[in-house]
Amino acid sequence: MPTPRVFAALLFGLAALGCGHTKTTIVSGDDVPEDQWSRGVWLYGQSCARCHGEEGEGDEDAPKIFGPDALAEKHVLRPDFVTAKDVFEYVKTSMPPTEPSSLSDEQYWAVVLYMLKQGGYEVAVEPLDASSAGSVKLR
Repeated sequence: MPTPRVFAALLFGLAALGCGHTKTTIVSGDDVPEDQWSRGVWLYGQSCARCHGEEGEGDEDAPKIFGPDALAEKHVLRPDFVTAKDVFEYVKTSMPPTEPSSLSDEQYWAVVLYMLKQGGYEVAVEPLDASSAGSVKLR
């Protein structure tokens, strides 16, 4: 069960779903959950869910990113997506589409950790970062 602070941050992140494709505003300090996975949940709600869906289900414009083999669907899982580091590099340079590279590396790592775990990938290392991501295999 999340702490009240984490729960409030998650709700705040999910409230951003209906705001359309506007500039991402990331809050820092006490409003952001401390553990990497919870930050990923919160940041996903802030920056990703409006296109990929609350449950990562995608639609005709944005691919599914959660669930079994989600990253293998459509054009998302390119042949060079072998490790979590490959996913990070793609997400950082391409997402969100209107503002690529608008988050910090730490924020992108949190989103990638959340995305991979929701996708059913085994992520045995935390925090996920440049030094640990090579050990997280997607195939």
